Formats: sequence, C-alpha cells, structure tokens
Amino acid sequence: MHGPFTTRFPVFLIALFVFFIAASSNAEPPALSTDGRICGAQAATYLDARLAIWQQRMNLADWKISLVVSHASDLKPKTLGNVHWDTKNKTAVIRVLDPADYRVACRDALSDMEMTVVHELVHLELSSLPRSQASRHDEELAVNRIAEALIRLDRQGPPASPSANNLRAGAPADSGDITASSR
Repeated sequence: MHGPFTTRFPVFLIALFVFFIAASSNAEPPALSTDGRICGAQAATYLDARLAIWQQRMNLADWKISLVVSHASDLKPKTLGNVHWDTKNKTAVIRVLDPADYRVACRDALSDMEMTVVHELVHLELSSLPRSQASRHDEELAVNRIAEALIRLDRQGPPASPSANNLRAGAPADSGDITASSR
C-alpha cells in the first residue's frame, strides 16, 4: 500500500522515540542507526530536545538559541563547534559538527555533539565577563572542565577518560568565532 503515511510513518515513530528518550533527565544518546543520513536526522531531534533541557538548567531560557549542524568545512579547522551571540537581543547560534564528519558510531557522535552544545552554552554563560587574547586559553580550559562536569553529572558516570580530555584540549579555542556583536 502506497499512501502519504507509509513512507513518513516510520520516520515519525523514530523521531517521536528519540524525542521521548532525549527528554528524560539523564538521557544517554540513543543507540540507533549507523547510517549517516539517519544519524543526521536523529542528531537534529536529539540535540534540539537536549538544548531545551540545558537552557533550562543553565538559566538561559530567556535566550533564543538556534542549533545548526555543520560540516567540518563550515567550521574552523580542528574545532567541533562554535557559538555566535548577540547579548542585546539575547540570541545565539550554536554550530556543531555534523555526525557524518565523525568517524565513530552514531551514539558516540551524538554524545560528543551534546558535549559541544553544553561547551558552547558555558561560553554563552560567560559572555558578560571581560575577555582578552591572553585569557582565551585559560577560558577554554575552564569551559572544557565545566562542560565535562555538567555532562558527567547529567549522566552520573565516572570522569572522562584522558583521551577524551586530550581531544578537546588539543582543539583550538573557538573564541575566534565570536562575532563583534557579542562584546
């Protein structure tokens, strides 16, 4: 039978399933598809739900924050994401690396993408503090530690492995991606 619901119905069920999984308070990323296109659709649904939760937790609910899944070619080299904000209008755009550009399973990519979202939200939370070129490295280290602690508390797991810390510590600071309107 071919009708308007036959091709969309399974996608709707998957999206609904991902939404309910993501809405729980200590949600782990769903262990679903390894297909890059399906993982990309899962990423949008999962991250939108998690962004809403993290905005509430971090008292950023009065901000209008958009999430954009971006290919590596649209980000600065060796970065996993960035944030551009406008303090006056309380708007921000967070870009995260597309799961198709990860070389890990979909679940692991979604987990790291959520970490990137939290990392960028911490930058947004700290946006009112003075910044200088000299303080950027220290800020990035502090943001990494705060984001890791928040994620660990959310998932109630053991500390991140040293290799995960090295991955983020080795990435250049994304502070160069901040727009002029953010100061």
